[in-house]
Amino acid sequence: MSHTITPGQTYRACAPYPYGPTRIRITAYEPGAATADAADRDSGAPCVVLAADLHASPAHDDGTPRTEGYALTRTLIALAAPQERP
Repeated sequence: MSHTITPGQTYRACAPYPYGPTRIRITAYEPGAATADAADRDSGAPCVVLAADLHASPAHDDGTPRTEGYALTRTLIALAAPQERP
C-alpha cells in the first residue's frame, strides 16, 4: 500500500461493473489493519473493505487501468488553496 488510508476519504470502484458499491467513504480505519469500515456514498449502507483493495490511483505503476478494488478520488476542496477552502 503506497498511500495513507484515513476516515473521510472517498474511493470509486475500478471495475467497470462492480459487485459492491460504486463509491465508498471510509468511516473507520486503524493503521495496519487488514480491513476498513466504509459506507456506500449513494445509499449510506455500511460495508467492510479490504485495505489492500484501496488504491491511491486508478492506474497501475505501468499506466494500465486497474480493474479491481477502489481508487482514491480527489476533490476540488482538497486541491483548493487554504484561503479558498470553506
